[in-house]
Amino acid sequence: MTLELTTKFRGISTSPAARQRKGEEAHPLKRCYGALNYIARENASGIISWHGLRRPDGKPATTPKEARLALRRRFREEAAKGGKVGRRIATTGIVSLPNTWSEKTVRLAVERLARELAPEGSEASAIVIQHIDKSHNAHLHFLAVDGVESKDAAARRTDKRAAAQRVRRQNVQRFNERGAPKRWRGRIATILNTTAKESGEAEVEWRSFKERGLKRQATQHDSPQKRAQAKSSGFPDSLKRLFENDEAENVLDAILGISVGVAEAMTRGADDPRERGVRE
Repeated sequence: MTLELTTKFRGISTSPAARQRKGEEAHPLKRCYGALNYIARENASGIISWHGLRRPDGKPATTPKEARLALRRRFREEAAKGGKVGRRIATTGIVSLPNTWSEKTVRLAVERLARELAPEGSEASAIVIQHIDKSHNAHLHFLAVDGVESKDAAARRTDKRAAAQRVRRQNVQRFNERGAPKRWRGRIATILNTTAKESGEAEVEWRSFKERGLKRQATQHDSPQKRAQAKSSGFPDSLKRLFENDEAENVLDAILGISVGVAEAMTRGADDPRERGVRE
């Protein structure tokens, strides 16, 4: 059975405008550290891979601990570059996986995604971690810091007519660009499906219902923060599911109609002399 791919990307920025727009109060660096601690916690993490992370001596990180420390240094370096305008420090991501995949297939997908986020020779960094705390909900988390591509990659991308000119190296990830989420969904789906075909495993479907001509409403992933908010507010899950199905518009119309009817009845009662006499 083909899995409907779920992806979610979120940037962590020092930009005052972005923080105000999202209502974020915590310092961006603290949010980066918190995100890293969350995805790398021992009771949930499984297969892990990283790319573009180096120790203080310049050599590649060889252990998960060294990789986490190197990523923390990258956070601090990026945060210091923003100035008054600010800049994106890192991007967090969640990627769903088929529950039927073998450990070998998952490992290969994790390694390939890490290399895609931080290609060899680039200045980008990324860590990708499989979460195994929920057996019925296979998924990956990643934390990535953008950086410029390698000189060879820039040369391959540049038109031959401009070979004699100076080649400008672009950032690798560019999650802050318009259309980036959809572009990365496609790239991630290509990685997962290529890996699945090689291993004879189930593939994923990343196209939207609309693109496939299906009249269905996409569901939203509930993050730990959203679940905590729903729990504190007491909003029942059954009512939430009700508004996710195809009858949501009819239900809303019915509720609106009842509300309008009650309001009109109350207005008529207030204008009725007999009602005023009773109250008087």
